[in-house]
Amino acid sequence: MLFLQHLYMMPYDVKTMMTMLILQVIRHENVYFNTYYWFRVVCIHLIPCTTLVAVNAALVNAMRRASRRRRQLLSYAVGAGPRRRSECRTQGTG
Repeated sequence: MLFLQHLYMMPYDVKTMMTMLILQVIRHENVYFNTYYWFRVVCIHLIPCTTLVAVNAALVNAMRRASRRRRQLLSYAVGAGPRRRSECRTQGTG
C-alpha cells in the first residue's frame, strides 16, 4: 500500500478529490437529464403528435372531398339529369 501512495502522489487529499468528482458528476448529470428531457419532448412527443394531426387533417379533407364527389355522382348522370339513389344501385343476379 505504501508503494501505491508514492506512485500516485497528489496535491489534494481524498476528501477533496471525492468532492470534486461528485461536483463534476452532478454537473454532467444535469446536462444529461436536460438533454434527455428535451430529446424526449421533441422526438417522442412533439414530432409524432404534429405528424398525426397533419395526417388526420388530410384524411378529413379527403373524406369530405370524396363525400362531395359521391353526392355529385349520385345526383347527376351525364346528360340524364338528376337520378334517384334506387336507380343507381345495381341489382344482384342470383
